[in-house]
Amino acid sequence: MSFPTHRPRRLRRTEALRGLVRETRLSTAGFIYPMFVCPGHEGAPGSQLHAGVHQQSVDQIVEECRESSR
Repeated sequence: MSFPTHRPRRLRRTEALRGLVRETRLSTAGFIYPMFVCPGHEGAPGSQLHAGVHQQSVDQIVEECRESSR
């Protein structure tokens, strides 16, 4: 297979299109921080399905969100 002689520029015409075909770049904005909420005022013990995963009450989740956004 030879190198193409014609290189169409249609995929790079606008910034929006260039963003769609650009190489993947990782940043902290692309990560998800999973939180598990339980009713009440005190967190429940760890989940039985996943080791190390803990449920937290709403008041604890609010504080966790503040800390994680710093």
